[in-house]
Amino acid sequence: MAQRKKTPKMVTEFFLLVASRNFTAAERTLEGLRTSLKRVEWSQGYLTALRGMLSATRTNDDRYAFMKRLNLKGKSEAERMRREFSALSRETLQPEFDKGFFSAWTDYARALGEDNGLMERLKANSGNRVKESPEEEQE
Repeated sequence: MAQRKKTPKMVTEFFLLVASRNFTAAERTLEGLRTSLKRVEWSQGYLTALRGMLSATRTNDDRYAFMKRLNLKGKSEAERMRREFSALSRETLQPEFDKGFFSAWTDYARALGEDNGLMERLKANSGNRVKESPEEEQE
């Protein structure tokens, strides 16, 4: 049986920080990812998806309800979504930007299914309000 790919460590760290609503540290990690990725269309799509995930969590806006639904459905739904995003990220007719975008969502869905505490943090913080300032994040 083939070894299943794991979510990259820095990306998992980003997801955990976002789930913990530690937006300042998540922004720093995102900046580290940005500088470590080559400036190509694929990585721009990947980073756009990550910025969108951060923004959706920060604003707690119902327009981004997809993320909430995926977070709370459990590991089997995360695995189903991982397969769908993975297929989209490999689609030969997709532009490279879109492949990168769907690859980030593939990594997110994969991370939800891994034993890294992400699902638990999301559930624990699902009702928390948005932290308005860095001072509040340190409380």
